[in-house]
Amino acid sequence: MDDFAKDSKRFRVNLMKRKHRVQMGVTYDDELECNMCCCNGLTRERGSEEGHLQELDGIGGGCCPGGGPEDECKDEEKSHPVPKIFFATRTHKQISQVTRELARTAYGSVPMTILSSREFTCIHPEVSIVPHKAEACRELIEQEQEQHLHFQGKSCLFHQGVKRLSDQADLQGCWGLSRAWDIEDLVTLGRRTKACPYFAARALAAQASLIFCPYNYLIDPQIRQNIDIHLRGQIVVLDEAHNIEDSSREAASFSLSLPSICSASMELQSFAKTSETRASAYDALYALCFSIYGWMEEGENGLAQRDFELWCREWSGKEMVAILQGWGITPLTYKVLQRNFNLILEREEAQNIHAAKGNSKKNLSKRQVFLPAISAVTKGVLQGLLMVLGYLFKEEYRYAEDYRVVLARSMASSAPKPDQPDAEGFFSRQPVGKRNKSRIMAPLLTLHLWCLNPAVAFSEIAESAHCVVLSSGTLAPLTSFASELNTPFPIQLEASHVIPENQLWVGSLGQGPSGRPLCATYKNVDTFPFQDELGDLLLAVSQIIPNGLLCFVPSYRVETSIINHLYNHHFQQIILSSFPSFPDLYSQFSLSLFTYLLQAGLLTSPAHFSPA
Repeated sequence: MDDFAKDSKRFRVNLMKRKHRVQMGVTYDDELECNMCCCNGLTRERGSEEGHLQELDGIGGGCCPGGGPEDECKDEEKSHPVPKIFFATRTHKQISQVTRELARTAYGSVPMTILSSREFTCIHPEVSIVPHKAEACRELIEQEQEQHLHFQGKSCLFHQGVKRLSDQADLQGCWGLSRAWDIEDLVTLGRRTKACPYFAARALAAQASLIFCPYNYLIDPQIRQNIDIHLRGQIVVLDEAHNIEDSSREAASFSLSLPSICSASMELQSFAKTSETRASAYDALYALCFSIYGWMEEGENGLAQRDFELWCREWSGKEMVAILQGWGITPLTYKVLQRNFNLILEREEAQNIHAAKGNSKKNLSKRQVFLPAISAVTKGVLQGLLMVLGYLFKEEYRYAEDYRVVLARSMASSAPKPDQPDAEGFFSRQPVGKRNKSRIMAPLLTLHLWCLNPAVAFSEIAESAHCVVLSSGTLAPLTSFASELNTPFPIQLEASHVIPENQLWVGSLGQGPSGRPLCATYKNVDTFPFQDELGDLLLAVSQIIPNGLLCFVPSYRVETSIINHLYNHHFQQIILSSFPSFPDLYSQFSLSLFTYLLQAGLLTSPAHFSPA
């Protein structure tokens, strides 16, 4: 295998007598063996006098504690850096479980970080309580930069203190996080040191060997671009990978509403009129957005009703490519649009750096420090559109048939209309308790660019990463799973089931105890006859299996509907049959269950639950 091929270049290393050495949390016990060369990207095969070095292609940092010429190690360090390990799973709670187990192993002191959103890490007293924390944070940082140049405006004290937590050595040595830590530990430390945990976690990634993050941070190309995640040559581990297919489809899809594309068009047009050096770039992007906006308005008249309050029309990916070509958008012009988009993003950074060179007030007064930048909404619209266009045009329309374009009009909730002035131009301000805070329903036209093939987004990771490891308890059958991702997995391990075969039965029940069919379709799942039959079935099975049941349902909505109906009689009998000789336990269990369901909002009224 190429990954394990011996490098033709060898290093002669010194022999040592018995030495006990600890590095990176791992203990090595060498007796009359060669030193392990710990240069970046190089590991030696043990058992030989001369270290045959392996090449690891990736990005990362490392050390050279000894055993070889220092200058040669530095040369190899630049050309063959050690890859980082990206460990991704679905939720932050699962990351907490992994880091807790990592702290118990010999690798608990490996430099690490956890990438997360501002929803979990923002500690600013004002930004942390607003609904759109990301936009509020960006505005505050821009004001901080303006304060640095104009000596006015607000700033974020926590963002200024990021350097206190941006070094792995200081984090482990000075601040006490010497073992694997959780995101809550970093948030607590950020409050104590007045340092932003969000930006500190991103800064720690530069020196980290192990990086934890949710799925979408690696799968979604827009997120990877926004937070500068580069997977070329890295090692990617995806835990609970049975959800990776849906995540990949969602990452390569994009939806935009008519108001958002209209707002982006107007904003780009305004920038095109006022810009002196980038007018052509804004004009080209404005033409793209305006063409889509006009096409959506024109297509609204040809929608057909598909469901209650739902009208839509569908196009294939190839048909959408033909429409784009009619607008003059081809693979060649797409590259021009992408360059223009990168150009308008670089413009703000260039102006900031250019203005920062002037330190005196005299220089600042002669030039405009901050030029207007496109809003986050417009940036998201352009970024999503260009992402989908890139996939449609990639490799001579390879993925065009994997897309479906749907123009849909449906009823959606929106904020209440602002107060209207009276005939004399005055606004009547209602008391706080009587103001109308309810949202109203209004028709909304939305363009959906849906990707149906998970390999579209996943192929980028598989082609760039040094190694991709998928782990889950429900990946079988592995052949169809690899086919869906269009990625071969030459190394596969499928362990035996933990339950003995004599205790396992797999079957299908088409009807309940009374003979009524168990047809859990969308039309039947909320009907009382189906839910009664399901309750009778659970009751009958609970009388045969005394140690409890685990029942799965398609969604939380179905779960809530079934629980609200069955709690009157079926579930009480199931609990009694499961714990016939423990009335005190049942009474305590009933109270705890009732409290949980009431707090979780799963009961519409206390009458739906009456302990026996």
